[in-house]
Amino acid sequence: MKEKLAEEGLFAPEHKKPVPFLPRRIGIISSPMGAAVKDFMKIALARFPNLEIRLCPAPVQGKGAAEKLARAVRFFNRAGGVDVIVLTRGGGSMEDLWPFNEEVLARAIYASKIPVVSAVGHEIDFTISDFVADMRAPTPSGAAEQLIPEKRVLLDSLDDLKARMNTAAAYAVERSAGRLAHVMGSKVFRDSMRLALERMQRVDMLMQSASAALLRRADAATHRLERVRAEFDAYDPFRILKRGYVYLAEPGTGRQITGVGGLQTGQRVRAILADGAADLDVRSVREAEMGKNGRLDLLPLITAKPEAAN
Repeated sequence: MKEKLAEEGLFAPEHKKPVPFLPRRIGIISSPMGAAVKDFMKIALARFPNLEIRLCPAPVQGKGAAEKLARAVRFFNRAGGVDVIVLTRGGGSMEDLWPFNEEVLARAIYASKIPVVSAVGHEIDFTISDFVADMRAPTPSGAAEQLIPEKRVLLDSLDDLKARMNTAAAYAVERSAGRLAHVMGSKVFRDSMRLALERMQRVDMLMQSASAALLRRADAATHRLERVRAEFDAYDPFRILKRGYVYLAEPGTGRQITGVGGLQTGQRVRAILADGAADLDVRSVREAEMGKNGRLDLLPLITAKPEAAN
């Protein structure tokens, strides 16, 4: 049975619930007349008199004891009101302790939502309940010592903590007072108005500088825009046409004619002027001659009479 329950994970550490440091109410499952209950209560109340202990009577040996012990575990889980359950009895023979080896009790302990402490028999006695429980105590009195801290020790610890906190608080106040005095004596507090005026003046200077820089950048951008506009106007074809030039193109296709090599006598061409267009018939074609300065001499072509051109 132990191997079977171990394979199912009933003994696994990750399933064990933490036992509270100082339980306010403890539920005990045991025989009300047994020495185990008396030993547990005597030590528990001596260590912490304010403790509340609730007893659920159950037989701890004999036929049917395991089922009644399991029923008591389920009772505390249904009723609630306790922080931990102590399952205990005194020492005895293996037959006396056998109910704590029964599967029904092991499964009830495993299913308990409240932490269970197993304190069965003497220190050398081990039962299935010990392996399933969230904590094992060697004896009933050992369970009381493990579960319940001494109130006197706790009060002494609290007094010690209180004294240490008072010392730390006094030191913190003293240190803060020193820092406050240092800050109050600093230049900021001694001459705060003058420092504020200096900062305001600095802000004004920075704003003026920023405004001047923005104006300079705006002027530079304006000048660049004017230069681009002038360059654009210079290359505007309509401005060129207004100066007396003509754009020649083939009618229909619109292909530009840039030299006399593209002209033939009798050919019709379209002349685009600044204010309109005219379709012309080519009566003659004549190439310009190279002048003495190495440039084409267009003047004879301009001044020649139509008859001479023919």
